[in-house]
Amino acid sequence: MNEIDKIFYNLEKWFFNNLQALIGTNGNLGTLFNLNSLSDAKIEEKNNKVNVNLEIPNVSKDHQLRLSVERDHLIVQGELNKQKKMKSDKGHQMSQHYSEYFYKVIPLSSKVTSKGATAVYDKGILKVALNKIGKLDNGNIRIDYK
Repeated sequence: MNEIDKIFYNLEKWFFNNLQALIGTNGNLGTLFNLNSLSDAKIEEKNNKVNVNLEIPNVSKDHQLRLSVERDHLIVQGELNKQKKMKSDKGHQMSQHYSEYFYKVIPLSSKVTSKGATAVYDKGILKVALNKIGKLDNGNIRIDYK
């Protein structure tokens, strides 16, 4: 990667990683997880594979975690709809509905495909293995939970 590519790569990485701060949220309607507080994705390239490890604690199948490949980016997003029931001081039943969202875009330095990709979420770590290709190929990736 030459110097100009590195500059654009780092600028793009900063922009997408700070996208949730630019969007803003309404506390009553939901919260956007701050994935920037998590460690950056660890990306390793070997032969014809790109391996991405990302720490995302406290995620379950209920979070509707989704992965996709768009151009040369891995997109991790999820949503969890929650309902909280409580009683008021006067004994009235109340219910609060809210959603939690997160969205993280991970720029990759190689062209990859979702075909043949694997993803496993185990003990707070999402491990994704992508195949390198010569041309761009977009698509979704199924996640296995351990």
